Amino acid sequence: MKYILKYCIRNICENKLRTSIIVICISAVTFVMSVCMLISFSANGIIENQMRKTTGNADISITFKNDNHSFVPPENTDVLYINMSSVDMGFHNIENYNYAECKSVRILGLETNSACEFGLLEKTADIMNNEAIISSAVSSVFGYEKGDIINVPCSDGTEASLTVKDIILCEKMLSIMPMSVIVTPETAEIISGRGYNIANIDVIDNKKTTEIYNLLKQKYPENEIQQLMGSSEISEIIKGTAIVFYLILIIVLLMTFFILRGFSQNIIAERMSVIGTFRSIGTPKSKAAGI
Repeated sequence: MKYILKYCIRNICENKLRTSIIVICISAVTFVMSVCMLISFSANGIIENQMRKTTGNADISITFKNDNHSFVPPENTDVLYINMSSVDMGFHNIENYNYAECKSVRILGLETNSACEFGLLEKTADIMNNEAIISSAVSSVFGYEKGDIINVPCSDGTEASLTVKDIILCEKMLSIMPMSVIVTPETAEIISGRGYNIANIDVIDNKKTTEIYNLLKQKYPENEIQQLMGSSEISEIIKGTAIVFYLILIIVLLMTFFILRGFSQNIIAERMSVIGTFRSIGTPKSKAAGI
């Protein structure tokens, strides 16, 4: 082994192309190893940050089957929460109310200040009853601008007139439901005939998220409850991501190993042929080994 390493090092600069490939392989392995280790260790934070961009501070979400349901947290639980209503309505083109294609727009009833503090919305204007904040997608599709009047069909057959107070980008919560119109909870109830039907909950101590999730499952067994952070599904995603990068690292290591092994054999063969020639003409073994 001593002579093999010795010959490899001595002969490594004999072929510049071969040496360049060896250096590239070693650099690639080092780079891939660094990236894989970094991503595997930081996958939890990366996935959580991506989810926080849409869910804000929410750790748990409840969708109530029965409307007009305001969330009340269980006793002795340290949580923050925001109630909101959500309903899909049919909108027609602003220029022609007889337009055949009816597009679905989501009416969100919530307190804008609370939603901004909760991380669900970007900072925007306060609204009063009969005022609305629309997403840039709604503005683009229907042509509404600030100050325009939107006539929204209500569930009881009447119409509600809403003044566009602000237009906001489809970011945070609106990134997953871009066709949205935000109104006050009172206006949303007039339009849809429904009250609160969604609650987003922020658990102050993240270590207790699963515990509080189980308490809510017991308190609201008939409703849809999702654990957004710290769930077993997210843990499986993180674990799967880490496994994928480790597999990539193993494949790169194996490829590099076989490439370097082949080059090492060629280097040794070249050096051994030279040593054999010198030995055949009577060069002492000690001197031949130092060639």
